[in-house]
Amino acid sequence: MEWLPSETARSLSYFEYTTLLALVAFEGLDYIVLEAGLGGEFDATNVVQKDLSIITPIGLDHQAFLGHSIDEIAATKLRSIEKKALLARQPDSSVYSIAETIAREKGCDLFDTDTVVDQTIKEAVVRMGNDRGWPEYMIQNAMTAAAAYRLVTGEEAPVEALADFHLKGRFERIAGNVILDVGHNLLGAKAVAQALEGEKRVLVYNALSDKNVEEILNVLKPVVKRLEIIDIDSERAMDSERVVSVAKKVGLDVKRFETIGETEQYLVFGSFVVAEAFLKRFGTVR
Repeated sequence: MEWLPSETARSLSYFEYTTLLALVAFEGLDYIVLEAGLGGEFDATNVVQKDLSIITPIGLDHQAFLGHSIDEIAATKLRSIEKKALLARQPDSSVYSIAETIAREKGCDLFDTDTVVDQTIKEAVVRMGNDRGWPEYMIQNAMTAAAAYRLVTGEEAPVEALADFHLKGRFERIAGNVILDVGHNLLGAKAVAQALEGEKRVLVYNALSDKNVEEILNVLKPVVKRLEIIDIDSERAMDSERVVSVAKKVGLDVKRFETIGETEQYLVFGSFVVAEAFLKRFGTVR
């Protein structure tokens, strides 16, 4: 990449550099789907002109960068929209009015998943999701994908394609007694707790230093038998003793993770760093 000045290259963050490399690799494609890293108007992906912005469910995350309340975070994320935006079903009703205000200011056409997707498609997605054993949040994600497909192509989404679809790291059953989910934030924890309602699993967990571990563990507590801390390799990792302290405060039994027992059910939950640490040790488990 001789066209990139060396001083500019050195100034880029890891995410900015990988975004740049992705755009070089994607040059010439008809369609590009980019996921924002932190989300919002200051994200590296926001340099790309967008035909459609998809706003997934908004919760508290990355508050140091996006804002300290749902309204602030929603406004930061929504200020990245341009020509056309699709709003997934939101857990917080205030997001809808914020979206409408920003869309008017930007002259952006605003749509929501529930009104874009035809009833026949909705029913087909629910049937397919139930057949696959998906939790509710994954069915809603599929609805949003179907709405985006219609807005981009003008055609109904080929729901039958979901039959062969496998999403890594989202409520993924990687073994008969192990579910892996990289939700990692409060909204993700609520979705997983809802999906596991009535079950009790051993939670294999760790967190990065910017996460609200107490709130996340409080949400997961009803479905957790005990917490086992897995070591992760990251400069941003939270101190293990802090995780232990918070777990005990929440009322969870806690120990260090060693191995998977055949007689117990497990939930591996956290960021991709947690998933990586677990899969490096048990990647061949099926």
